[in-house]
Amino acid sequence: MCKGFTLIELIVVIAIIAILAAIIAPNAFKAIEKAKVAAAKSDVATLKKAALLLYTDTGKFPKGCPPYAITTSVALQAIRGGLVVRPEVYFDAGTGCGWTQNEVDSWDGPYIDAGQAVDPWKGIYWLRYDYNCNNATINNACPEGSSVSQVCESICPDYSCQIAVIRSKGPDQTIHTCDDVLAAVGDN
Repeated sequence: MCKGFTLIELIVVIAIIAILAAIIAPNAFKAIEKAKVAAAKSDVATLKKAALLLYTDTGKFPKGCPPYAITTSVALQAIRGGLVVRPEVYFDAGTGCGWTQNEVDSWDGPYIDAGQAVDPWKGIYWLRYDYNCNNATINNACPEGSSVSQVCESICPDYSCQIAVIRSKGPDQTIHTCDDVLAAVGDN
């Protein structure tokens, strides 16, 4: 009598392993994605604190902008951002943002490491001074509990205003979708 497995026994074992893998794999991928979202939420909270520390030291937010500047956005790892490296003196008349020598001298950073300005999906965190809650989703209907709904509804319940946020574009790397991860900066 030969010792070993028959072909049918091997096929049954392989089928059982394949079924278990099909059940476990989607749950594992969901857990990984939830962990990335949690990490991004933690990162934006840390970046918000860094931006507020920069403001405390210099009187300016990243890119040398005064509070609630009407400008598009700034990558938080940018040199002019002021969070990673000491900014240079400059002024942008179009946005009203810039750094004077006194503000540069008051800089007490770095406030973050360069790696902290990259989100879990390898995108860049941004400070967006004019994040439009009204454009956050089609029909303004982000699921309850999403970062967008929590931030936008707490500041402008009818989604009708623009706010300053630190944000990641989230897993889809597209702005103004429900998977964006946000933290409001200041009391808009």
